[in-house]
Amino acid sequence: MSVDNDEHLYRLPHLCAGAKISRGTLLGWVKREDNIIFADLDQKETSGRGGAIIFSRRQAIQTGLVAEGQRLGMPVALAAKVAAGFAYVGRSEIGPLPGFVPGELLKGGRRTYLVHFDGSETASVLAGLSDLELAAAAGEQDVSALNAFHVINVHAVVQRMDEALEANVGPHSHDVGGVA
Repeated sequence: MSVDNDEHLYRLPHLCAGAKISRGTLLGWVKREDNIIFADLDQKETSGRGGAIIFSRRQAIQTGLVAEGQRLGMPVALAAKVAAGFAYVGRSEIGPLPGFVPGELLKGGRRTYLVHFDGSETASVLAGLSDLELAAAAGEQDVSALNAFHVINVHAVVQRMDEALEANVGPHSHDVGGVA
C-alpha cells in the first residue's frame, strides 16, 4: 500500500470492517476522554452525509491493534496504550531493531510482534519469539519472564486492516456492507 500513514482517507466503516468491531465501539473509543483512538474530531469529510470523521492509516492500524489486544483479554485502556506505543512512539527498547519506524512493520521480511507482559504498562516490539527475546522483553518491561504475556501478531493485524482499507479507499466511498 503506498499511502502516507498520516493522510486522512478512511471513514469509520472502513476501520470497523478491518478491526472487526461495531460502529458504536469505534465511536465510543474515539470520543472517550482517555483517548483510546487518537482522532481529530475536526478532521471531517465535508461532502456527502454531514461531515463523517475520516481517519489515517496509522489510526486504522492503532484501531486494529486495540481490537486485537482486547480480543486477547487486555483491558481496553491497556490495549490502547500498547497500540499507541507501537503506532506513534515505536517502543523498541530491547536490542536494536534496524529500520523500525513507528506504525510500520519491520523491514527485510521479518515478522513483527508486539509483546505485553502482565504487570507492565508497555509492550515491546519483537522480530521473533525465542526464549531469549521474550526474556529480554520481560526485563525491558521490568517484570518476571514467568508472568503471563500477550502476543499480538502485528503482521496479521496490518494485513487485515490494509485489505479493508484497500477495498474501501477514499473518504467518498460509502458504507461497508455488514458492519454494525
